[in-house]
Amino acid sequence: MYRILLALTFTFAFFQQSQSQVDAQYFTGVWEDAASDNDNSLQFIVRDSQYFIFASVPQANLTDSVPVTRDKLYQYKWVSENIISYGKLADPDPMKAKMMPPVYTFMRIDKLEENVLHVSLCDKDYSKSQLDSMIAFGNPGKQIGERTMQYRKLDIKKEMNKALLMGLWDAPESNDSIKFHFYVQKNKFGFLKIKKEDFKTPTALKPNKGYHYRWISGNIFYYYKEAATGFTKKDENPNKYSLMRIEEVDRKKLVLTMSTRPFNKSGLNFIIEDDDFDQYFADDKLVYKRGKVVKEKCEGTEFVRIGSRDVMVKKKPIIYLYPEEETSVNVKVNFSGELTHTYPKYNPAEGWSVKASPDGTLKDPETDKEYYALYWEGENDLPYTTDKGFMVKGEEVAGFLEEKCEHLGLSAREANEFIIYWLPQLESNAYNFIHFSLTEYQAQAALEITPQPDALIRVFMLYRGVEEPFEVEEQELGPRPIRKGFTVVEWGGASMEKSDMKIK
Repeated sequence: MYRILLALTFTFAFFQQSQSQVDAQYFTGVWEDAASDNDNSLQFIVRDSQYFIFASVPQANLTDSVPVTRDKLYQYKWVSENIISYGKLADPDPMKAKMMPPVYTFMRIDKLEENVLHVSLCDKDYSKSQLDSMIAFGNPGKQIGERTMQYRKLDIKKEMNKALLMGLWDAPESNDSIKFHFYVQKNKFGFLKIKKEDFKTPTALKPNKGYHYRWISGNIFYYYKEAATGFTKKDENPNKYSLMRIEEVDRKKLVLTMSTRPFNKSGLNFIIEDDDFDQYFADDKLVYKRGKVVKEKCEGTEFVRIGSRDVMVKKKPIIYLYPEEETSVNVKVNFSGELTHTYPKYNPAEGWSVKASPDGTLKDPETDKEYYALYWEGENDLPYTTDKGFMVKGEEVAGFLEEKCEHLGLSAREANEFIIYWLPQLESNAYNFIHFSLTEYQAQAALEITPQPDALIRVFMLYRGVEEPFEVEEQELGPRPIRKGFTVVEWGGASMEKSDMKIK
């Protein structure tokens, strides 16, 4: 279900809605910019009669909730039958709001068709007093220029299969030397056949040489490859159209069936008009599993690096904030990789903004929702130097971690949470090689915290389970950190089981 996470309690006397002949109920909803590209859905989301949102949502995440932050949120009111005035929210800090007051502009609804919204925009911003003057004594429509935009209405339930389909899919039935992939973008996809030894080699995705597709219903689309050009006239070599039906799709698995043969344009039109598709599909179902893809662009050509990657998952780094008094704190994670899970939802542009209390309690300043820590996970394929560390029996891990957590500066509660999380994974191994990353982790996942803390303590543990112990030079952990003033603490870790890193 698509939900807009909006729980704001602001009241603005100025933004009391006036009467409008536009059907406000229909106007409310999710509109996608008709110029949205292959990767992102540029959205204009009308939440209710007071607020709307401008957001860029990855096509593959179209069915996810859109986190509402102040940089996306606008307040609006109707000033005539088809003109809206709107502006950003004022800064919650009274001093900042006074120094940088919000500005306002206009939007005209030119046409509200069944599935398309046509608007004209004003290219100028106005102060509150200028806005009031134009509304009271002038004609706001005079300020609107010739810049127009079109938005199409999105039915998120109908868009679900389209959104989930985006990305890379691997065919598990591929033979030993060749791997078949199905790579889907918005309106374009390609069937890729790649040798397994070339998995890490960037593979060019040239959109004009791929396939184009158009949805017919919620789970059926037709696709075609553009006819060859050159000496052959297109009329002599027309497009051939095939059908594909999505039987099942989620974040990990795709099941589909293909049409038994391709069709010409007139045949395709007949099938669509007849609306009886079952007779045209094969009985065999094709099963794909979600693959990993890293996209790159070079000189206008898009490449993908697909297949197996040596990635390391940074598991459960959680961040505690302990100011000396209640303080508004902003935290950004500058991670050299991909953030896979965050809670509260992390805004890559703005980071986390919370009110922190001396006891570590955190509150969302807009919703007043309470948290005890900030949580993130991510993955990357950057190496670590693990030439020193500790060899620990699985049955002795608890005592070892108690000692090291205290030495590394964790409080009793923080150490308990660290040990409770990692103990089941480490105790199940006969032996564990354990290394605490003191500098490389800092570089790969730098924290940007405002205001700057007086003490920053970060504990990041790397481990690998082994059947037999081996000699290892013991790692020096340095002096115990001192907690003082505004203290920030983070702990996390990662398994080296699936990495190709060598333990020296």
